[in-house]
Amino acid sequence: MRTADPLQLFTLAFTNAKDPFLRPINTRHIRSGFVTVLCRYGILPVIPSCKGRSAPQKTDWRRYRDRNRIERMFNHLKQMRCITTRYDNTALSFMSFLNLHAVRLWVRSFVNVT
Repeated sequence: MRTADPLQLFTLAFTNAKDPFLRPINTRHIRSGFVTVLCRYGILPVIPSCKGRSAPQKTDWRRYRDRNRIERMFNHLKQMRCITTRYDNTALSFMSFLNLHAVRLWVRSFVNVT
């Protein structure tokens, strides 16, 4: 299955992309040559290079931080079982429930902050 991962990621990177020039990918794909394919098409990968790499590539830490923050937010929302297993009749009720949980995550960030 691992041999098919870069191919699936390559098709995912170029289909249904609003901004195909900035694609967040995992560090596992550095070694597979996927980064060179992305750079060949003019796409800047938003990943840090490995620490033991002889020629490290430049990393935009601001974009990496933003990507990490968004990824963590979606992981928090996925861990709430009431959202992942919810089957609402209307999109409005699902979005309102999602907004309630997003506010809950947002308010939690203000607790114990001085």
